[in-house]
Amino acid sequence: NPSIAAILPQPQHQQHPVPGAVKEQRPTRTGVSIQELVQTASEKYELNKDFWGKYTDIPSMALASEKADILQIIENFALIHRKHVYLFQRLKNTVITSLDLWSAPDLAALCHAWAQLGFLHE
Repeated sequence: NPSIAAILPQPQHQQHPVPGAVKEQRPTRTGVSIQELVQTASEKYELNKDFWGKYTDIPSMALASEKADILQIIENFALIHRKHVYLFQRLKNTVITSLDLWSAPDLAALCHAWAQLGFLHE
């Protein structure tokens, strides 16, 4: 039927990448990069440059397992008023698996920072 053929998408030829061409970067589940966070946040807030220079990307932050590192990550995100669902869920799972190492004041600080960011379901 010729009318159906006009509606259906026509097959596209596979284009081969041109050597030296810049690939378009697509957002990943980890969202914006640390560089983008720092750039936009530095326009509004005073940043802890030592902290933000410590990590190369969000997935490396998500691998934090030490209590002090996790608290520092969450508190620094609270200081720039940004939440990151993927990162916070990974860190929450880490906290749950090591719950016996966390004191009540540590958990209170963690929950307070999450509450400041509106990450209330965690």
